[in-house]
Amino acid sequence: MRILLEKGVDANARTRGLVPVTPLELCVAVSSSSSREMWATLLEYDAKANALPTDSSIFILDTELLNLVLGRKPESADNNSNDAILVATMHRLLAMCVTRYPLTLEAFRVALSWGRELILQCVNSPDQHGLAMLQCAAGSLKSEAVKLLLDAGADARIPFMAVDEAGEAPIAVLPLQVSCYCGKYWPFLIGELDTYKVATARRTEENIRADALEIAMELLRWHEARGDGLFEGITEPHLTFHMCMLDEVQRLIDRRCNKMAKGSWPGVEGRFTPKELLDIDDTKEVMAARQCIKTIHKMTSALTAYSSPSGSHGSASL
Repeated sequence: MRILLEKGVDANARTRGLVPVTPLELCVAVSSSSSREMWATLLEYDAKANALPTDSSIFILDTELLNLVLGRKPESADNNSNDAILVATMHRLLAMCVTRYPLTLEAFRVALSWGRELILQCVNSPDQHGLAMLQCAAGSLKSEAVKLLLDAGADARIPFMAVDEAGEAPIAVLPLQVSCYCGKYWPFLIGELDTYKVATARRTEENIRADALEIAMELLRWHEARGDGLFEGITEPHLTFHMCMLDEVQRLIDRRCNKMAKGSWPGVEGRFTPKELLDIDDTKEVMAARQCIKTIHKMTSALTAYSSPSGSHGSASL
């Protein structure tokens, strides 16, 4: 590729076809082991993050995203006036992590290592869809991203606020509850949402449920360490019952885990044993968690969306 670029091949030339793309956009889509080196080479030869920008802010945002992917600290990280751009870019980088761009996880790790005050603002600020990063990672069953975010200061007490379909007050659902929902209803999610299908590709039912439980336990330990009382008394058996993981329930019983311990669950009055938690009325929680997952799907789908501002040429949203 470098030889072609040295001979003057246009780094921003688009393919002909239904969805015209540039070499840079193809690199992002493929995300192979050599992608980052190829991205760097293309940028060296003046490849643009958006070859035909229709809005300068979109162009800046895409350039910032590529800087993050390449492990470079973007200009907005040192410029308070660009806080909104950095927050939006970090959200998009996470969206790449949880869909089809596994190599960006390391870039996300690097980005989270920057100044704590700056990163705290990013990880706990919602995106344009109302999603905080931890909600997105938990709802995508990305355990490593969840751990990175918690280490960076993400607050698991920040709920996703779902709009009540009956027109009543918004319903709050926490990341831990969202992960439980994913573990319980994953077959439905795979059948309905392409993004979830991609995120869980080549993972068995056992793997998916294990990831959901691992994330839920990680978040439960976070709440316990802070003594916030949101999941007071909740134990691993509670979570396995709530996710209908009956094989795991039996394993815990065989280990003589306390199956009579009572705990409280957000949004439901009273205290419950693990088995009682299985039978609670969680209609509103399910509705809110499902809305959260659909919002994640909407946000991550935007990564591969194309618009056509100028004839047959598309403008990729990276």
